[in-house]
Amino acid sequence: MFDLASLSVLGTGLFTIIGGMWVLWSYINSCEGKPHAAAKINCRVLDHNDRDGARIADIRLLVKNTGGARLEIKSIFISVRGIDNHSKITNGAPLNQAFFPISIASKHRMFPDTWGHSFVEPNQTVSYKHLTKIPAGVKVVHVHGKIECSDPSIEFITTSETVNL
Repeated sequence: MFDLASLSVLGTGLFTIIGGMWVLWSYINSCEGKPHAAAKINCRVLDHNDRDGARIADIRLLVKNTGGARLEIKSIFISVRGIDNHSKITNGAPLNQAFFPISIASKHRMFPDTWGHSFVEPNQTVSYKHLTKIPAGVKVVHVHGKIECSDPSIEFITTSETVNL
């Protein structure tokens, strides 16, 4: 028959196992062991004009890993589109947003294929930089960044900014 001391040991062991399972379940469901990414893109146009009136856009993409594991980036693409005084502002499909008809940079890679991948460690922020030429006459640019990740739970991250020149 069980005495009070045996029941106490059995209860303590049972609660320890249940508590351990709860911690493990919480860890798995909270994704603490997975990467989480936040991205921000900044575009600033330099004051220098060449003789044709073109300018240089300095595009910086900041990727912050707010998760608990290394974020592996397969590739980063930058697209820059513009609108000038002669362009008609129209809505583009599928989201019926303003369409920028002038393609300045279409899906340019931010790092070469030979790199294979880039890493962002937990709680780290990495800056990627891209310079592109803005043709003369362009008044507004829309910069879009797409980050493709190796983790299937993230797949890709997008960010964008619109700049009045």
